Amino acid sequence: MGAGLLLRTLHHLLTEDAGFNPVHVVTAKTWLPVPNDPEADPYRGNAKKNVFYRELLGRMRSIPGVELAAITTGLPTTNLQVSGVLDIDALAIEGRPNNSAEDLRAERIRVTTDYFNLMQVPLLRGRFFTESDDDGKPDVAVIDETTARRYWGVRDPLGRRLRFGQDPTQPWIRVVGIVKDIKSDGLDVDGVPHIYFPIYQTGARAISIALRTSFPANVLEPEIQAEVQEIDPGLPVFDVLSMNDVLNRSLASRRFSADLVSGFAGIALLLSCIGIYGLLAYMVGQRTREISVRMALGARRKDVLRLFLLKGAMLGTVGAVVGLLFSTFTASMMASVVYGVRPHDPAVFVSVPAALLVVTLLASYIPAQRATRLDPVVALRQA
Repeated sequence: MGAGLLLRTLHHLLTEDAGFNPVHVVTAKTWLPVPNDPEADPYRGNAKKNVFYRELLGRMRSIPGVELAAITTGLPTTNLQVSGVLDIDALAIEGRPNNSAEDLRAERIRVTTDYFNLMQVPLLRGRFFTESDDDGKPDVAVIDETTARRYWGVRDPLGRRLRFGQDPTQPWIRVVGIVKDIKSDGLDVDGVPHIYFPIYQTGARAISIALRTSFPANVLEPEIQAEVQEIDPGLPVFDVLSMNDVLNRSLASRRFSADLVSGFAGIALLLSCIGIYGLLAYMVGQRTREISVRMALGARRKDVLRLFLLKGAMLGTVGAVVGLLFSTFTASMMASVVYGVRPHDPAVFVSVPAALLVVTLLASYIPAQRATRLDPVVALRQA
């Protein structure tokens, strides 16, 4: 049952709507260094960072086969894998009194203007960022569905203002768009409010590059590295992967758990088959005289076959019922490791016992078939 629940979870995650289109997207990571002497920092201040961002995007777009290029600080499904700590802070909403009972928090993600188009994220209302959303211009933000639903409810968030932290001197940020939820923190993480900002207004040092292209990641890796280090030879370029590979990496622990438990379940199933086969083979040997008498008195071979198949089915049914009862009481312990599947999932609780019964019948068939081939005369003489 545990293996069935984990396999169902993995299947659900593989078919989960991530909120974007990962096909034909190649990603890479880099970061801007922080020297000990702030005066020697070539990327100190938003203006210098913005020069780097724009030159980087221009060079990425010039790579043959690249249709769109974007930069983000929160590549989908990787946020929790970078450091285990999300960029989440307290949130204040204009016109809404601060209430200590309410936990107004959201995760901040910085992106460039083409990010949503590149990832093919649907715009629900409002607009995406534009090049005019630059440093020194009024601060703007795009929120996702979860943020809009949780903090504004039925009210329209467009045009409303928010800010991070409780410092009243911090500038207000106006909401200009609402996008579909993106699984930024993992395919199995729901309900985290995300607010997106133009990277030109906020800046960041640890960034991810995203390219929409028909070429695979291994072909583009030397091109990406060459272009980045043409700007600054000291910048590292790492984790050049297709977005599909990024998604697969995010499921690595889930795959391992499913494979491990399924392996143990397979061994248990094999041992049970061997046990049932051995038991029925022993029973056939012990009842040779009875079988011979039955067949001598006119019992048909299919009657003998049915006799032992029913015996195997009875053993399998008893085991399945006991296992089903035990699983019913213990399945709730798996609630923390399943996703998109109830611990008492009907499909698993029906298919697993059914599969066990089928395997039991298959294990019973060989001894039962052997019993039908007994020669009554020879068997009675030997008995």
